[in-house]
Amino acid sequence: MFSTGEDVRERFGTRIVGSTIYVHDEIDSTNLSALRLAKAGAGPGTIVLARTQTAGRGRLGRDWRDTPGGSLLVSVLVAPPALMQWAVTSAAALAVADAIRETLDLPALIKWPNDVMVHDRKVAGILAEGPAGGLVAVGIGVNVAGSSDQMPEDLAQTAGFLSELAGRPLQPGEMLAALAPHLDAHCIALADGGAPALIERIRELNYLAGRRVTVRGAGEEVSGEARGWADTGALIVVDDAGETHQFEAGLVTLL
Repeated sequence: MFSTGEDVRERFGTRIVGSTIYVHDEIDSTNLSALRLAKAGAGPGTIVLARTQTAGRGRLGRDWRDTPGGSLLVSVLVAPPALMQWAVTSAAALAVADAIRETLDLPALIKWPNDVMVHDRKVAGILAEGPAGGLVAVGIGVNVAGSSDQMPEDLAQTAGFLSELAGRPLQPGEMLAALAPHLDAHCIALADGGAPALIERIRELNYLAGRRVTVRGAGEEVSGEARGWADTGALIVVDDAGETHQFEAGLVTLL
């Protein structure tokens, strides 16, 4: 579908995302590859795409398990606004949710801070790493084609595949083409000072809104009601005593 070294912006209808694409059948990690390219001088919009990863990673040091040929595994180099690297992850999560809603008419929601959910199933995750060469690698993993029965037992009850949820065949390339324009637009908006508008859109798609959760982070554990995203991207939780807490990072468990 793509050739390494190709500029695919015209095909995607983007301004930045897709300036150069690197395609791999198998790779250790698209993020690691993208960061290596950034150190070697690659520019914003560079894409690394892989059929499968041998060392895919998620947030908090977790492994990311993919379905070879059935997962969209892509990293994009972006230039984050000063002091706003957190917003890049949020922009990518929103881009994935928007692409799913537009292409498949599925009610995709964003689970703080970096997961995309459909019908209580996790279908995508985002991991931003860097900087390297002034750029951040935004890794996006989407479960596109397959069945939850294919997943390891510990994931089968929580993970979902878009093809299964949409009830139709679907390929990773189709989702990449749907995702790229949204990611491009959101990253450009961030660079132009559009973080407040982006956060407002995320609040509209907040998976945790009103749910009871336990959050572990920054040396504390709080149980209460998730109220939403702060302007800084932090999660707001009101505990059972009525005290408000904000978490810049942490592990969320639904109660």
